[in-house]
Amino acid sequence: MQTANAANTGNIQREVKTLYVVQPRSLQSTTYEIALKYTTNSLGVSFTVNILKPESYGQRAQENDSIFENEHVRFYLSPNTDKRNLFVFGVNHQNAYFDGIHNDQSGLTTDWNGQWTYSVERYDDYWLAKGQIPWSNFSFQSEDELKIVKLGFAKHGNYQQRILATKSV
Repeated sequence: MQTANAANTGNIQREVKTLYVVQPRSLQSTTYEIALKYTTNSLGVSFTVNILKPESYGQRAQENDSIFENEHVRFYLSPNTDKRNLFVFGVNHQNAYFDGIHNDQSGLTTDWNGQWTYSVERYDDYWLAKGQIPWSNFSFQSEDELKIVKLGFAKHGNYQQRILATKSV
Protein backbone atom coordinates (compact mmCIF):
# COMPACT_ATOMS: atom_id res chain seq x y z
CA MET A 1 0.00 0.00 0.00
CA GLN A 2 1.07 3.53 -0.63
CA THR A 3 0.66 6.38 1.84
CA ALA A 4 -1.24 9.55 1.02
CA ASN A 5 -1.81 12.77 2.91
CA ALA A 6 -5.56 13.44 2.98
CA ALA A 7 -5.12 16.97 4.28
CA ASN A 8 -2.83 18.11 1.50
CA THR A 9 -4.38 20.99 -0.40
CA GLY A 10 -2.24 20.48 -3.53
CA ASN A 11 -2.44 17.58 -5.94
CA ILE A 12 -0.08 14.67 -5.35
CA GLN A 13 0.16 12.35 -8.34
CA ARG A 14 1.67 8.87 -8.29
CA GLU A 15 2.14 6.23 -10.96
CA VAL A 16 2.47 2.49 -10.35
CA LYS A 17 3.70 0.17 -13.10
CA THR A 18 4.96 -2.84 -11.14
CA LEU A 19 2.61 -5.19 -9.37
CA TYR A 20 3.19 -8.53 -7.68
CA VAL A 21 1.50 -11.90 -8.18
CA VAL A 22 -0.16 -12.63 -4.84
CA GLN A 23 -2.32 -15.50 -6.11
CA PRO A 24 -0.83 -17.95 -6.74
CA ARG A 25 1.57 -16.67 -4.11
CA SER A 26 4.77 -16.34 -6.13
CA LEU A 27 5.33 -12.62 -5.36
CA GLN A 28 6.90 -12.40 -8.80
CA SER A 29 6.90 -8.83 -10.11
CA THR A 30 5.10 -8.00 -13.31
CA THR A 31 5.16 -4.90 -15.48
CA TYR A 32 3.35 -3.82 -18.64
CA GLU A 33 0.10 -5.52 -17.61
CA ILE A 34 -1.38 -2.57 -15.73
CA ALA A 35 -0.73 1.16 -15.60
CA LEU A 36 -2.16 2.81 -12.47
CA LYS A 37 -2.18 6.54 -11.81
CA TYR A 38 -3.74 8.15 -8.80
CA THR A 39 -3.97 11.68 -7.49
CA THR A 40 -4.80 12.85 -3.98
CA ASN A 41 -5.91 16.31 -2.91
CA SER A 42 -8.03 17.90 -0.20
CA LEU A 43 -11.23 16.43 -1.70
CA GLY A 44 -10.18 12.81 -2.10
CA VAL A 45 -8.39 10.38 -4.37
CA SER A 46 -8.83 9.99 -8.13
CA PHE A 47 -7.54 6.99 -10.06
CA THR A 48 -7.08 5.73 -13.61
CA VAL A 49 -6.30 2.08 -14.20
CA ASN A 50 -5.33 0.85 -17.65
CA ILE A 51 -5.57 -2.94 -17.96
CA LEU A 52 -3.02 -3.43 -20.76
CA LYS A 53 -3.31 -7.22 -20.97
CA PRO A 54 -6.89 -8.13 -20.09
CA GLU A 55 -8.14 -11.65 -19.69
CA SER A 56 -10.98 -12.82 -21.91
CA TYR A 57 -13.99 -10.53 -21.98
CA GLY A 58 -16.36 -13.25 -20.84
CA GLN A 59 -19.75 -11.66 -20.27
CA ARG A 60 -21.19 -12.95 -17.03
CA ALA A 61 -24.35 -11.85 -15.33
CA GLN A 62 -23.14 -9.18 -12.91
CA GLU A 63 -25.15 -7.19 -10.43
CA ASN A 64 -24.01 -4.03 -8.75
CA ASP A 65 -22.89 -4.40 -5.14
CA SER A 66 -22.00 -8.07 -5.49
CA ILE A 67 -18.48 -9.48 -5.69
CA PHE A 68 -17.40 -10.37 -9.23
CA GLU A 69 -16.22 -13.65 -10.66
CA ASN A 70 -14.70 -12.07 -13.75
CA GLU A 71 -11.69 -9.83 -14.16
CA HIS A 72 -11.96 -6.65 -12.11
CA VAL A 73 -9.91 -4.05 -10.27
CA ARG A 74 -10.08 -3.07 -6.61
CA PHE A 75 -8.90 0.07 -4.89
CA TYR A 76 -8.31 -0.20 -1.12
CA LEU A 77 -8.24 2.64 1.42
CA SER A 78 -7.36 2.51 5.10
CA PRO A 79 -8.08 5.99 6.48
CA ASN A 80 -6.92 5.12 9.98
CA THR A 81 -3.87 3.12 8.82
CA ASP A 82 -4.72 0.23 11.13
CA LYS A 83 -4.70 -2.32 8.26
CA ARG A 84 -7.56 -4.18 9.98
CA ASN A 85 -10.42 -2.41 8.24
CA LEU A 86 -10.05 -1.55 4.58
CA PHE A 87 -12.63 0.20 2.44
CA VAL A 88 -12.83 -1.55 -0.93
CA PHE A 89 -14.01 -0.11 -4.25
CA GLY A 90 -14.27 -2.51 -7.20
CA VAL A 91 -15.25 -2.22 -10.85
CA ASN A 92 -15.12 -4.61 -13.82
CA HIS A 93 -14.99 -4.30 -17.60
CA GLN A 94 -18.81 -4.67 -17.77
CA ASN A 95 -19.19 -1.39 -15.86
CA ALA A 96 -20.53 -3.11 -12.74
CA TYR A 97 -19.27 -2.00 -9.34
CA PHE A 98 -19.19 -2.89 -5.67
CA ASP A 99 -17.96 -1.23 -2.52
CA GLY A 100 -17.57 -2.60 0.95
CA ILE A 101 -15.40 -3.09 3.99
CA HIS A 102 -12.78 -5.79 4.39
CA ASN A 103 -12.07 -6.83 7.97
CA ASP A 104 -9.32 -9.24 9.03
CA GLN A 105 -11.77 -11.49 10.85
CA SER A 106 -14.99 -11.30 8.83
CA GLY A 107 -13.57 -10.82 5.32
CA LEU A 108 -15.24 -8.64 2.69
CA THR A 109 -18.81 -7.44 3.15
CA THR A 110 -20.68 -5.24 0.69
CA ASP A 111 -23.12 -3.93 3.32
CA TRP A 112 -21.35 -0.55 3.35
CA ASN A 113 -22.44 1.90 0.64
CA GLY A 114 -19.74 4.39 -0.24
CA GLN A 115 -20.19 7.54 -2.25
CA TRP A 116 -17.88 7.46 -5.28
CA THR A 117 -17.92 7.78 -9.02
CA TYR A 118 -16.41 5.55 -11.69
CA SER A 119 -16.44 4.96 -15.42
CA VAL A 120 -15.21 2.17 -17.67
CA GLU A 121 -13.96 2.32 -21.26
CA ARG A 122 -13.56 -0.99 -23.07
CA TYR A 123 -11.51 -1.54 -26.23
CA ASP A 124 -10.51 -4.62 -28.24
CA ASP A 125 -7.17 -5.11 -26.50
CA TYR A 126 -7.40 -3.16 -23.22
CA TRP A 127 -9.81 -1.48 -20.82
CA LEU A 128 -9.73 1.54 -18.52
CA ALA A 129 -11.34 2.21 -15.17
CA LYS A 130 -11.44 5.74 -13.77
CA GLY A 131 -12.88 6.98 -10.51
CA GLN A 132 -13.00 9.46 -7.68
CA ILE A 133 -13.37 8.59 -3.99
CA PRO A 134 -14.11 11.56 -1.69
CA TRP A 135 -12.55 11.74 1.78
CA SER A 136 -16.04 12.54 3.09
CA ASN A 137 -16.73 8.77 3.03
CA PHE A 138 -14.49 8.27 6.03
CA SER A 139 -14.42 9.35 9.64
CA PHE A 140 -10.83 9.87 10.69
CA GLN A 141 -9.68 8.87 14.18
CA SER A 142 -7.68 12.04 14.65
CA GLU A 143 -8.74 15.68 14.51
CA ASP A 144 -5.21 16.69 13.48
CA GLU A 145 -4.84 18.53 10.18
CA LEU A 146 -2.46 15.89 8.80
CA LYS A 147 -4.21 12.65 7.82
CA ILE A 148 -2.25 9.60 6.77
CA VAL A 149 -4.16 7.20 4.52
CA LYS A 150 -2.95 3.84 3.21
CA LEU A 151 -3.84 3.11 -0.42
CA GLY A 152 -3.65 -0.18 -2.26
CA PHE A 153 -4.71 -1.67 -5.57
CA ALA A 154 -5.31 -5.15 -6.95
CA LYS A 155 -6.43 -6.73 -10.22
CA HIS A 156 -8.39 -9.93 -9.78
CA GLY A 157 -8.49 -12.37 -12.67
CA ASN A 158 -11.37 -14.51 -13.81
CA TYR A 159 -12.58 -16.67 -10.90
CA GLN A 160 -9.76 -15.21 -8.72
CA GLN A 161 -7.25 -17.54 -10.38
CA ARG A 162 -4.62 -14.80 -10.58
CA ILE A 163 -4.42 -11.68 -8.43
CA LEU A 164 -1.92 -8.85 -8.89
CA ALA A 165 -1.41 -6.29 -6.12
CA THR A 166 0.67 -3.25 -5.27
CA LYS A 167 3.61 -3.56 -2.93
CA SER A 168 2.77 -3.25 0.74
CA VAL A 169 4.37 -0.44 2.77
